[in-house]
Amino acid sequence: MAHTNWPVFEHDGCYFIDRFHDIDAVKERRIDRWDIRDDDVIIQTFPKSGTLWMLHAVSQMYDNLNWKLKPVDRVARPGVWFEKTDSVPGLYGSMVKAVKSTFHEMQSPRLMICHVPQQFFHTSWRKGNRKCKIIHVTRNPKDVCVSSFKFFQSLQFIEMHLTWEEWVKAFVEGQVPFGPWLDNVWGWNQFGLEDNVLHVTFEDMKRDLKSVLVKVADFLERPLSDDMLDHVVSQCSLDAMRASQTDVQTLAIRDEGTSRENMKFLRKGEVGDWKYHFTVAQNEYFDKKITAEANKLGLQLQYE
Repeated sequence: MAHTNWPVFEHDGCYFIDRFHDIDAVKERRIDRWDIRDDDVIIQTFPKSGTLWMLHAVSQMYDNLNWKLKPVDRVARPGVWFEKTDSVPGLYGSMVKAVKSTFHEMQSPRLMICHVPQQFFHTSWRKGNRKCKIIHVTRNPKDVCVSSFKFFQSLQFIEMHLTWEEWVKAFVEGQVPFGPWLDNVWGWNQFGLEDNVLHVTFEDMKRDLKSVLVKVADFLERPLSDDMLDHVVSQCSLDAMRASQTDVQTLAIRDEGTSRENMKFLRKGEVGDWKYHFTVAQNEYFDKKITAEANKLGLQLQYE
């Protein structure tokens, strides 16, 4: 591709990071080696769309959902079946190896996260042979674009040296991990409650988190009391999550040699932060290529 400092490859309509992902694993669909179970609960997102927020909320709602992978005590991510085992140093690299060797040992019911588009998800689920429940969280793509730019800049092993201008172009063209954004989101939107997929938005979570969590509880067929839901909401503020060093923060890539100094896995978590980063020209370009196409599909985006 044109962006020489951002080496990616495309397969079956999705982009992967060449430095990070194994092209043979992608072509061979090694994700199918995961022992998917009917009682698995999976939080499905495009990266930087509120993944940790929903993980934290659901893990607070149900303490019998198992999500910490032994021996590294980090969240289970089926998507790492596509990653190179020895490409990342430290604890994150150990997590990739742990998924591939001990994932099947996790006790049910399991809670996990995944970013892959539907065409790269487990074949057994796509064929209707497994009935696990999927919570699909979407966020407006302009805020996703900003948040992912900040995130990938902080990672040493990715070697992303694009300027903001170059990143916007790469994002719009879909040449970002698990992109194009619209293809990823719209692909999952083709599944509904009849397929065991619940759709929620980051913006609705910001507006009324309790109402969203009521929908999640109903979807999982495990209703909770008002008092319990109020408690979960109180534990899901950005400050509370940052303070929870033994919980959701165990996902963050903080081991030596992996992230740059002062990396913030949980950044602002706001709606509309994009307005402080996009130029008028960038915004018009983005709207022409993504917003307009989303509108044609009937996908309503909440930018405010």
